[in-house]
Amino acid sequence: MSEPNEVYEAVFGQLKTSRSRKSLEALYAVCKEHYEAGAVDFRIATIAKLGASRGVPSAQTIRNKTGEPYRAVIEAWQALGSQKKQAIKAQNTPSGE
Repeated sequence: MSEPNEVYEAVFGQLKTSRSRKSLEALYAVCKEHYEAGAVDFRIATIAKLGASRGVPSAQTIRNKTGEPYRAVIEAWQALGSQKKQAIKAQNTPSGE
């Protein structure tokens, strides 16, 4: 699994237009804030809704073929969120009682 920042940096360098870069920056910022707030839900629809007013592409745009860079960043955050979810679950599960 790659760290979200590493994925973001790799994808950012591949984008050709400033509009795509601004959208990716907004998406990354929304995902980071969402994670720092303790959230573990990084579905495309959730992130698109949270970032709609900040320049994040719509859910359909992210799902389209051209949305691969955005999906890669979301998937990296999703993996981090899943790790966090498992850690919380492990803390709440009594061990051997």
